[in-house]
Amino acid sequence: MSSEVIAPGKGGEILARFDPKNRQGKYKKNIQVFSNDKKNPISNLYIIVEIKKK
Repeated sequence: MSSEVIAPGKGGEILARFDPKNRQGKYKKNIQVFSNDKKNPISNLYIIVEIKKK
C-alpha cells in the first residue's frame, strides 16, 4: 500500500491480486481508495469474477 501524492488531474495505478486456487463460483471484492477530495473522499472499486470448474 502506498500513500503516494497524486496531483489534481493526474492519475495513478492500483495493483490488486486475487488467488483463485481452490475456489469456485462468483466472488465480488471491494477496494476502497481514500482521498482528500471533499465531494468524494472514498471511491469504491469492485472486482467481480466467476471461477468455473476445470
